[in-house]
Amino acid sequence: MAVAAEHARALVKVSGVVGVVVGGSHARGTADENSDLDLGIYYREPLDVDALRDLASAITGRPTEVAKPGGWGPWVNGGAWLDVEDALGWPGGRVDWILRDLERVDHEVSRALRGEFSLHHQAGHPFGFLSTIYVGEAAVARVVADPHGALAKLQARTTPYPEALRQAMVRWLWEAEFSVEIARKPVKRGDAAYVSMCLAHAVGIMAHALHARDGQWVLNEKGSLTRPDASPVRPPTSPVALTPSAAVWASRTSSIWRDEFGSPPSCWPTCVARPPVDTGHVSMEATELALSGSVSTRRLPSTGA
Repeated sequence: MAVAAEHARALVKVSGVVGVVVGGSHARGTADENSDLDLGIYYREPLDVDALRDLASAITGRPTEVAKPGGWGPWVNGGAWLDVEDALGWPGGRVDWILRDLERVDHEVSRALRGEFSLHHQAGHPFGFLSTIYVGEAAVARVVADPHGALAKLQARTTPYPEALRQAMVRWLWEAEFSVEIARKPVKRGDAAYVSMCLAHAVGIMAHALHARDGQWVLNEKGSLTRPDASPVRPPTSPVALTPSAAVWASRTSSIWRDEFGSPPSCWPTCVARPPVDTGHVSMEATELALSGSVSTRRLPSTGA
């Protein structure tokens, strides 16, 4: 937290900056030696981006660009990637500045409390950027600088996990079912790209629904099905490739749906132990079997192994 505190002390002096938090793996306690330090910079307009750019350049010792709000896309927003050398008088390491518009985040918190959310295209998010990411970031963040108490008020609104949102996320499973169903005919035509996208979309929805059911936030696709603290969606003990097979998680989601609504979706595939005959990749035949509910899709040794 020492590195974060050094940055935060300087950042809150910039006009428009409201507060600074530690986010990502460092906030969750899952960071390793390869993890960047993510600093969420919450601001109100107008934000002095030129002052941020000057500060970033002073910290790194070289001209460093800061993407203005919207510069990285409508949802990731903007910020900077800093690679800091110890010799410059600042704690060394890789630090990411991530801009967050406080009013916009507060709006998404209000929507989440009503059980409302939306999915948006965003570069770097293969599933898409779910509006509730803003809410989850605020919920799990570790506040480093909050001179006027604005972040404390925001964070208090995110805890506990909103019941209306939990229910809405579980109801969203209908779309995962639909995505699996529409992938059936293209399997027979060998349309691997379409099938892969349908099932990847279904898995993304399942991940959000499973976590929501247990009051957990998904902040990124990375690790959403394999994090050690994500007990609802731990994969089987055997090596499972994250491939076009919704079957791996279908049993759990079907159970949740039954608990919530009284009957399971009609077309969830089921997962059994028999792997497909394959040579290190997922064949269309194996995918068809997975969709039919008769097989799970596992990573098998390649023919040269």
